[in-house]
Amino acid sequence: MKVHIAHDVNGNIIAAMTPEPEFKDKVGIKPSSDERIVIIDRPDLTGQDLVQHLREIRDQYRIDTQSGTLVQK
Repeated sequence: MKVHIAHDVNGNIIAAMTPEPEFKDKVGIKPSSDERIVIIDRPDLTGQDLVQHLREIRDQYRIDTQSGTLVQK
């Protein structure tokens, strides 16, 4: 599953979402001028606990701004 993540210049995650199919090629998060969006693939995110998984990503990870990947805080 594709996860769209907004982060600041230090890699701190501000928001995470999984767009519905009708959002194809559009980002549902509008970053401010000093924020960036990365898209990561997380095939393990499925099912009823999706919202909880997204919260865990936000709370437990940050984005490595050099590689654009998730790293544990």
